[in-house]
Amino acid sequence: PRERRAQFEAQTSARLRRPFQVREPAADGTMIPAVDRDWHLVLTLLEPLVPEVEGLDVRFEPARRASVDEAFATQAPLATAKFSLVEDSDDVFSVAVYDPITDGGHVTGMGIALYRLEPLARAALTDVDLERTHVALFDDDPSLSPDDRLLFESRPGASQVSDHRATHRRSFTFVGRRWSVVVSEHIDVDTTSVWLLVLAGAAIAIGAGLFTADRGARGRLVRELQRERQLGEYTLVSELGEGGMGAVYEGHHRLLRRRVAIKLILPEKAG
Repeated sequence: PRERRAQFEAQTSARLRRPFQVREPAADGTMIPAVDRDWHLVLTLLEPLVPEVEGLDVRFEPARRASVDEAFATQAPLATAKFSLVEDSDDVFSVAVYDPITDGGHVTGMGIALYRLEPLARAALTDVDLERTHVALFDDDPSLSPDDRLLFESRPGASQVSDHRATHRRSFTFVGRRWSVVVSEHIDVDTTSVWLLVLAGAAIAIGAGLFTADRGARGRLVRELQRERQLGEYTLVSELGEGGMGAVYEGHHRLLRRRVAIKLILPEKAG
């Protein structure tokens, strides 16, 4: 909430032992202190750490604010339309999945998974001959402009329909959004059934890749948020084992960014 912003910034600065501010991008792309809003959704735990966006108020612009508010209201995961990340150029597009973290029916935080569309789609299509086969990925939201609906194309013009190519389309769902993958190929003989199989494989590959990445990233982030325990500059990540003297934890040093093993001795065994 707005009234707790100063306290939050001071506490986070003390925890990190360096200045921390709630920020947003200015018109020229530089990061400046965010304007006061009714409430802020601030990036405080990033994996991997991206210093350029640490402290970003995700609700800094209307489109992102609407998506965040919808996820909070429904308490359900929500995928966004494509957009450019603050740290990327305007021609590099990503989608985000907002996943509310709840406790007793109340939202206490938000896990955010980000996916750059180009590398993710190409990784899912490694077994497809993209010299012969054209692949395009679309967001089927009818409220979007044609440019915003196009998520990925394997080569310029791959999203265009041609009389000289056999084209097939298949739709699938990604975190509540309806997407379609379109596959086209020069056809000299009747190989429609073959390319239907290619299309199905491409759709399954892209969908499975996104779903697996999403579940894995969100799961890791939720676990990190739930398990985070501070011991000075060390964060206790997870318990590795225990014995008669105490327990050994996997830890992480915030400043040195190193993984360490930390043994905690039971009070009755100390001394």
